[in-house]
Amino acid sequence: MSEAPVLSPYTPSAIGPGRLVLVVGPSGAGKDTLLGFAKAACADDRNIVFPRRVVTREASSAEDNVALTADQFAEALARGDFAMHWEAHGHCYGLPLAIDDDIRAGRSVVVNVSRTVINAARRAYAHVLVVAITAPPEVLAERIRMRARSSDGGSEQRLSRTVDTAAPDIAILNVGRPEDHARRLVRAIKGGSETMAVVATIEQLEAIYGFPGESSTVKVADRVTASYRVLIEKSPFAALATSGPEGLDCSPRGDLPGFVRIHDERTLMMPDRRGNNRIDSLRNIVRDPRVAVLFLIPGSGSTLRVNGRAHLSADPDLLASFKVEGKAPRTVIVMTVDEIYFQCARAIVRSDLWNPDKRVDPKTLPTPGQILAEMSENRVGGEPYDREWPERARQTMW
Repeated sequence: MSEAPVLSPYTPSAIGPGRLVLVVGPSGAGKDTLLGFAKAACADDRNIVFPRRVVTREASSAEDNVALTADQFAEALARGDFAMHWEAHGHCYGLPLAIDDDIRAGRSVVVNVSRTVINAARRAYAHVLVVAITAPPEVLAERIRMRARSSDGGSEQRLSRTVDTAAPDIAILNVGRPEDHARRLVRAIKGGSETMAVVATIEQLEAIYGFPGESSTVKVADRVTASYRVLIEKSPFAALATSGPEGLDCSPRGDLPGFVRIHDERTLMMPDRRGNNRIDSLRNIVRDPRVAVLFLIPGSGSTLRVNGRAHLSADPDLLASFKVEGKAPRTVIVMTVDEIYFQCARAIVRSDLWNPDKRVDPKTLPTPGQILAEMSENRVGGEPYDREWPERARQTMW
């Protein structure tokens, strides 16, 4: 059995009118603790149901589960006893089929489930509320260690597990008095308006996304390492982000591969080639030195991110050292590296960016001349602009 959730074949879609409340979160978040408080607080409300999960591990005082052996679970599954079942951390989990009757009767059913079931549950039930409970990594690790449950296996494996899911409706950072957080959970179960339409705090954000693993943090350096040097030297294109009083700006920068010079392990130099003289990036830098650069390498899924501070140099000797075809830039952006790290390939893979079969036919896009004509009521641009641009660009490229 995989970790993919499976709905009972006897269950029609969009079951309602009751509500399914899914309580999710990583191991050690304290889901069962908060559910215990919530169950006690809702004990007098017959319209709120806390069904017992069926799990293939020994029962414990912290969890109100029905414990089955793997063979017993398989037999129950064959009988169609589960509304939904899944596997996580080497154990099988199931929700009793009776929850569907409760939801059809208009009740709210509250269950502790794997984050992997969210999408399937949203398809199967008419009204689903997802409450995410989490805590900082060090708190999760300590809680897993303290409960010392033999069936947990290695805590490292549980802490490193990542699941891609949609954002929860409500997020609870379970640090401090559990009674306080349980009250939030009860309000959510009873239909209180706590949905997190706007994420306004770091705590809310971390509750949604969790915390980065070691592979996301160990790669960060405060200097250009040997590996990062190779990526910079192979890159012919970068996006330069700057900030000024008027707001943010992001400018494309393209040149021959390695056009950003590595002066030393803490200093990068980028020539400012001919352009349209808006100089938005340069205006920002002279007023706010904070900059960020994203390097792209054709054919590679890896990108390189650099954050730091910059100033502009018009030193004649430095400008001359960047000459191409006898033409020097008018200034050079000198950047001090504060942090540098590679970004994984997901964005490139999802976009299929380097696939030549996915290139857009330019004929399907408005041309620069057409855009200028439209924006200026035909004062500038038009067909002559497009026709003359290639030669004009060739003569002013450097």
